[in-house]
Amino acid sequence: VNVSKALDSVNIFNSDLGDVGLTSIWRTRGKRSHIISFGIYIAYTCTVSVSVYSFSFLSQFSEASLLVMWIIQVAVVVFNLYYILQERKQMMIEQESFVDHFMEMWNTFDMVTYCSSLIGILIRMYYLEETIESQCLLAVCSVFTWVKMLYYLRAFMSSGPLGNIAFFLMRAYFYS
Repeated sequence: VNVSKALDSVNIFNSDLGDVGLTSIWRTRGKRSHIISFGIYIAYTCTVSVSVYSFSFLSQFSEASLLVMWIIQVAVVVFNLYYILQERKQMMIEQESFVDHFMEMWNTFDMVTYCSSLIGILIRMYYLEETIESQCLLAVCSVFTWVKMLYYLRAFMSSGPLGNIAFFLMRAYFYS
């Protein structure tokens, strides 16, 4: 699709067209729905971060800390399964094939994030300790999880240009 350079620029947020577009998105998709999704994603991001950065620390202490550690691991698995099912639901609603769905960068980005997290946690659970493989997978997940915040911030006028710039750079990196 050929898009005018003016429409593909982050300056669109500073124009009347950008204002109308943003208002339209809020009306059709719902501001409340976006904020709820963003809140769930923040909970996911915090849970993943606590899981990634506290596993080794918590595994050194008492039974109570071990229980907390495993509850956090299970919560991350549940979040990942939720988001993987959301991707499947999105494919069914849009009636896209598997390949067509993952041609969009955010969809591929999401699945890499959720699958690396899920596999990293399952490796931890299997070996009952941190391994090099789980650390590598969870490091990828951690970075991707925080970058995904830009996706949610794009909808807000004050952070939209930052998200669009990052999105443009990631698209150029992955698809060039």
